[in-house]
Amino acid sequence: MLPEHEGIAVCGATYDLDRMDTVQDAASHALNVSRVERMLPGSTAQVDPAHLDGGVGIRCVATDRMPMLGAMVDVAAARAQAAALTGAHLADLPRRAGLYGAFAFASRGLTWTLLAAELLASQIDGEPLPVERALVAAIDPGRFILHRLRRRKL
Repeated sequence: MLPEHEGIAVCGATYDLDRMDTVQDAASHALNVSRVERMLPGSTAQVDPAHLDGGVGIRCVATDRMPMLGAMVDVAAARAQAAALTGAHLADLPRRAGLYGAFAFASRGLTWTLLAAELLASQIDGEPLPVERALVAAIDPGRFILHRLRRRKL
């Protein structure tokens, strides 16, 4: 929650999984207010829930809550090679030449952005990576394809 300025205070967002509409609702406002109150006791004493307003947006979130950053997998080629890729590693996946992605930052976009840009530039230019390979693998967009291939469900 940001401090009030000219009668307006700004509060965080909810995660309403599987919800695709953009209609504001009192339950989401109440949840945000209760979270602020837990973190900053007494800070919401003057908040009148009947007068809350807000905006609604939809963020891309991966199921493991990690961003997706790197070379994109050629899914059609992976399907065609599925039998040979059941024991594959991320480096073995066919990739779309020149296609990279940086998405699924969810509520951590500002935190990840600079490092993501540096990592992506390093990958594109073939330069040394600015982070450990384990982290690069953890955020590789092909990780979900790899899991499906290993389970023979692609």
